[in-house]
Amino acid sequence: MSAHGVKIGIDLRGGLYYAARIEEGAGRPDIKALARFERAHLADHELLKGGRVVMSVPDNRIVIKRIGLPENESDPAAKAKFELSQMLLEDEKEFLFDLIDTGRNNQYLGLIVRREQIDACFSRYSGELFTTSDNTDYRMRAAALAKGYLTFCRAVGGDLVCLADFNDESDSIVFVFRGRTIGFTHASLENLDLSVESDLQKMAIDFKTVINFALASLFEQGVTTPLSALVVSSDGPNGEITSALKIYFSIEIATAEINPGFLAERGDVAAIPMEKYLVALGLTIN
Repeated sequence: MSAHGVKIGIDLRGGLYYAARIEEGAGRPDIKALARFERAHLADHELLKGGRVVMSVPDNRIVIKRIGLPENESDPAAKAKFELSQMLLEDEKEFLFDLIDTGRNNQYLGLIVRREQIDACFSRYSGELFTTSDNTDYRMRAAALAKGYLTFCRAVGGDLVCLADFNDESDSIVFVFRGRTIGFTHASLENLDLSVESDLQKMAIDFKTVINFALASLFEQGVTTPLSALVVSSDGPNGEITSALKIYFSIEIATAEINPGFLAERGDVAAIPMEKYLVALGLTIN
């Protein structure tokens, strides 16, 4: 957390900006506020002031590299950044890096994004608050989804779980093995209207193909446990996405369920589309 314990995660979905304001307290994060905005309302809103801003980066802007580090590495983040920088043909200052510990045999996921990609992504945000590097951090959307689920959601049973969040142009997909993130992927939703039955079915078929390919890759890396559950966030208003996926998956398909105990102000939680804030919440977690 920042020095004063406040972080603000902002995620763009459906043309709206979903924001989560988190304050660390008593060893766990408190959800102080959830809100959604149109772009014109971002710059001056009080909810978005007085904390460190973290924004989600589309998954297709991120390069993912698997890295094996020596056992008992004293500073894995620094070592991983060095290893990642050696793969680049340009100055490392032109890139941002992130590191995910998979919890398996000193294996890490290194995430790389060009700074110019960040600029391209966020030129649409209004207000200087969201464009200066001094007070803004960034995280891969799928990585934030994983953090949000593992921190704020009631866990779904089984060793190997797939998380999927459906956004405007793509879905963020994460594989979690025994409570640790072990893989990312995504599937394009461009040119699809999920309110149309034929497009919904095409999405489900494409999604199944992407999942099978990702599972085959994990199998080659030694993860032989079968997929136990699929957790979907941001489903359609009547559960259309889950219904379409059930045709192609025989495993449990659940909806991401945020534990309301994290809310600082206990109100009518049922009236809030909590799952749509899952990525924004995950952005606030280190």
